[in-house]
Amino acid sequence: MSRRRPTRGRQVNRGDRLGELFRQIIAEELERIDREELSLVSVTSVEVDGNLSKAVVSVSNLEPAEDDIVLATLGELRPRLQRAVGNQTRVRRVPPFQFLIDDVLRSAERIDDILRGIEPTVDGAAAAVDDDRAETVVGATMDRADDEGAVESE
Repeated sequence: MSRRRPTRGRQVNRGDRLGELFRQIIAEELERIDREELSLVSVTSVEVDGNLSKAVVSVSNLEPAEDDIVLATLGELRPRLQRAVGNQTRVRRVPPFQFLIDDVLRSAERIDDILRGIEPTVDGAAAAVDDDRAETVVGATMDRADDEGAVESE
């Protein structure tokens, strides 16, 4: 009969533990591989099924135009990466890797760009300042912001 170790705090799923371990191993292996296509690539997460049927490896790439090249290169390197994971872990079977581009960083950059274009107005509302438009995003309406010197009735 096997003994179970007591868990402290929150219980961590086996797939989550393996995913983090796989992420570290894959990232280290990609650092060892000297390929131009992978110079701006980082491994953001690995999601492993509980039954080890598949592992989805999410990577971020700072060059969006090269996403297809990066995915093709990772596909070529899949056997080497799976072998590295198998050699450094004690799992019976390394699940097949599926590589995806993680768009979270790009979405965050886009949101930052949009937020940088928002300037506060006199009444505390935020008006977006863009090339061809100026619209109210939060708070007061454009009518109120455009009526300079208009007296409000109480």
